[in-house]
Amino acid sequence: MAEKLKTRQFGRYQLERLINRGGMGEIFLAFTEGPGGFRKPVVIKKILPHLNDEPEFVTRFIDEANIVVSLTHGNIVPVFDMGEVEGQYFIAMEYLPGRDLRDLVKRYQRLGELMPVPLVIFVIREICRALSYAHKKSDGAGTSLGIIHRDVSPSNVLISREGVVKLTDFGIAKATSRLGRSITGRLQGKFSYMSPEQASGRSVDHRSDIFSLAVVAYELFTGSRPFDGDSDMETLRRVRECDVIPASAHRNELTKAVDTVLLRGLSQDVAGRYEDVVQFGRELLAAAACEPVTNDEMRCELSRLFPGSEAQFGNPTAGMGFDDVMAMEVDRVLSPSGSGQSRTMTAPTPSIRVLESMEDSGFGPASTPEPSQHQFTP
Repeated sequence: MAEKLKTRQFGRYQLERLINRGGMGEIFLAFTEGPGGFRKPVVIKKILPHLNDEPEFVTRFIDEANIVVSLTHGNIVPVFDMGEVEGQYFIAMEYLPGRDLRDLVKRYQRLGELMPVPLVIFVIREICRALSYAHKKSDGAGTSLGIIHRDVSPSNVLISREGVVKLTDFGIAKATSRLGRSITGRLQGKFSYMSPEQASGRSVDHRSDIFSLAVVAYELFTGSRPFDGDSDMETLRRVRECDVIPASAHRNELTKAVDTVLLRGLSQDVAGRYEDVVQFGRELLAAAACEPVTNDEMRCELSRLFPGSEAQFGNPTAGMGFDDVMAMEVDRVLSPSGSGQSRTMTAPTPSIRVLESMEDSGFGPASTPEPSQHQFTP
């Protein structure tokens, strides 16, 4: 729940509203000011004061910032500042209103509809571009950074009010340059979207992200997740066994060619999957045999799905909240036994979102929109 504050200075930012507080940190709506009355809303993520003295936790927080700060792409939500003020570490993210993809999935379900195929292809294509960029990112010497997102899911895909798709929450991303190390055998990510190797606690490479993206595509096409079970353990079992009902069984208009692409992306055997995420996107586009929508058409669909809420999109002082609060990760990091688990075991950069109501949430940080292109290029 958003909490109005007495505006106070925090470095070069003015904290105006506490958006939410989780087990690890606090999220604020803030402003930075400049000459001529310039005033820009930003999102500030701060570590809770008592955690600033926990070296492992601070290292993970810095890891997250270092990964995302190095990523500059039109389909990735940027972090543009990080630092320490009064002994508190923080990350500053650009604020831009919109929706996350999970909001769209839930709205289609309430309306008894499925996302139109051209919209599915558009969203998946844009995520492919973001992942391709991250997977291929290298340092100044040309050495790959080895970035793997490891938490590709609808709640981590943001859609701006201009219809631009952004990938966010690199909080559990794996990169060879990370200061901290993932703890072997601990599951990180959302169970329903994990790859079999991730669900088994084995090492992963970029093809794990391709598997997760194929799960997202399957859900957008059919309105259902391929591996959901009645319990976390059942879901993990189904992911590991990777027994998938073809998407066309849920939606008659989908072709067998779409089934083929999805099933290859969802291959239990890592070697059987696509080697490159752009190849997955291209083949899915060809199999669907339709033209993706444009950013403007995506914007119009948002307005249709959420009538009357578009004016709130541009109001950074409206009530806000986020779903992927960082609560459970601190127990995992600091627990002496290291045995704490939850359905979502992640320390994500939270998606700060404007609330349409207590039931229908909006979205948060993003960057300047990038024109849509029909050709599939990363």
